[in-house]
Amino acid sequence: MQPVSGAGTGAGTGATDGGRPDPCTYTSMFSDALFVSSYRLEADGTYSTLYRAACPWGATFVWFGTAATDPVAAAAAPPIVTPAMLLPDLFASVERVLPRPVPRIAPADNDPDGYAFVQNPVFFWVDQGDGQWSTVSGTASVPGLSVTVQAVPEELVVSTGDGNVFSCAGAPPAFPVGTDPLAFDGCAYTYRDSSAMAENGETFPVTVSIVWHVTWDASNGEAGDLGTLTTMSDTRYLPVAEIQALITG
Repeated sequence: MQPVSGAGTGAGTGATDGGRPDPCTYTSMFSDALFVSSYRLEADGTYSTLYRAACPWGATFVWFGTAATDPVAAAAAPPIVTPAMLLPDLFASVERVLPRPVPRIAPADNDPDGYAFVQNPVFFWVDQGDGQWSTVSGTASVPGLSVTVQAVPEELVVSTGDGNVFSCAGAPPAFPVGTDPLAFDGCAYTYRDSSAMAENGETFPVTVSIVWHVTWDASNGEAGDLGTLTTMSDTRYLPVAEIQALITG
């Protein structure tokens, strides 16, 4: 790297002057804030950039010819977009449309008074409506690149309202009316106490949550894991009763 005609003392980093090592260190002064003063067009049509030369005898400024490309035009060119630039907004957009789960509970949903019963399996799942348990995805695209984020439901977490929390992997099946509860393989919990023991003396506050595993992939072959998101239902107040046996005779 050589100074252009009329430049100050010194040569480019690593250059020599008459075979001697150059003792100066050079720092480019080209920056967004100094477009006008830190570069210039030479008579031969090339551009030069202003450098600060730090030498043993003091500091000065020199112009070095750099390239035939206008540095302002190069700096104004659109930046190269990477997946990392698109992911934050895309992740947020997918998170916004994740459905809030609607809890379903048997036998309460099939009981005229909405009761579940102690010492009997109580089954939990989410409403079977569209989107309640299905992959949610979003895609962002710019010229030459597209990125997709997808959230896959993987686990149902149930807060039973009596101080316990349990989870079931995968989509819990709906409980068919008339099925023997002891023979049904669903997402089940057994209450040991009636809801008379609840804080309000009447119902247990139940919530269900879906845990979503979020990943991304891009058209350039890159991919990654974004961890998990959780969506939680509104609270459902579940009455749990004891079954009273009547003995006669």
